[in-house]
Amino acid sequence: MITVGLTLTRRGRFAVVEDGTVTAEAAIGDGPDRIPASLTDLGHTVEDVDRWAVADGPAGGGTLTVAGTTIRYASHPRDAALVALAYATSPFAGRDAAVLLWDGPARLHRIDAAGRHRPGDAVALPDLPALLATLSDADDLCCAGERAAEPEVTAALRAVVRELWIPPFPGDSGAAVGAAIAETGLRAVRWSARLGPEPVRPTHLPAGWAVSPCRPEELARALSRGAGPVVVLDGRAALGRGALGTRGILATTTHAGAAARLADRPTDLLCLAEHAADVVDPGFPDPYRQHRHRIRPLWTDRVAARPRDTTVRVQTVDAASSPTLATILREYRAWSGLPVLHHVPAPDPAADTGAAAAMRWGRAGLVWADGLLYRRKGTDA
Repeated sequence: MITVGLTLTRRGRFAVVEDGTVTAEAAIGDGPDRIPASLTDLGHTVEDVDRWAVADGPAGGGTLTVAGTTIRYASHPRDAALVALAYATSPFAGRDAAVLLWDGPARLHRIDAAGRHRPGDAVALPDLPALLATLSDADDLCCAGERAAEPEVTAALRAVVRELWIPPFPGDSGAAVGAAIAETGLRAVRWSARLGPEPVRPTHLPAGWAVSPCRPEELARALSRGAGPVVVLDGRAALGRGALGTRGILATTTHAGAAARLADRPTDLLCLAEHAADVVDPGFPDPYRQHRHRIRPLWTDRVAARPRDTTVRVQTVDAASSPTLATILREYRAWSGLPVLHHVPAPDPAADTGAAAAMRWGRAGLVWADGLLYRRKGTDA
């Protein structure tokens, strides 16, 4: 069975759940025109879709024209879609769990092993202390909503519950996946953090750019010699808008500030998982960059993007989950002694369609994708 979930906001999203597996997720912009091509990439057509679901659509559902075909969709409240997303993607799906939805007033849901809401569902809570008072170390807790991912909230929750799960794709991307899950039943789904599009290789280079082969190890050595910042496009994009190193600007500590200015946003750290606890506290595995960690005093001068930084979001990287990034970090550590690089999620349009878009963006002189390094004339590499 193929189910398509949608959000139809200004920056809409599209997700496919096929026989219990999330197989695709992508932006659809202002309308559904991109849906047919996305389905074609999966070997399907609009006519192959069994069910359509929209997060926060009109009550009772509605109709939508996709590639000249009128389809009927079911509508699920955005809150219900996010609750479904958090529970079905969690390691707790199939057993009793609590789901915190905090997108305004905090509401605590209880889901049983069959995927049904338990009595007392959706208890409204006025603040964090009231929330903590309702939880215990016997609770497995899933979180959804913008506030549920705030560092001070997650730190407080982690100290109270048995286990905490926060999906790495909040907001509209999560709502699209959640709408498809809600339509087919609140049960576990198989998924990967990398379900976005592959980077498209340019058919020609813009004026002033050159390209040469470059293995991940060679990119790491170039960074250790002072190259960068560099836009890195590593395989399929991460689900939703969380770059997770797949679409980002990598920089050394020397160039961390420059990387932040390029994208007009703060820098995070990419760190080899086996060395994270040496660099930051607590340094637990954090593959989806969901928590803030405190930089250990001995490392502050070496890895802080700005002198006043004492905490930072960290994405821990290992060879199983991110082989290319792990190779870059290991080789960089061999040359520099540092197991970390700074990372800034690349903004649209720098990474929307691949290296060509990153070069057209024009704010970075180096772009690495699929074993190739694109260099603007006059940029050191």
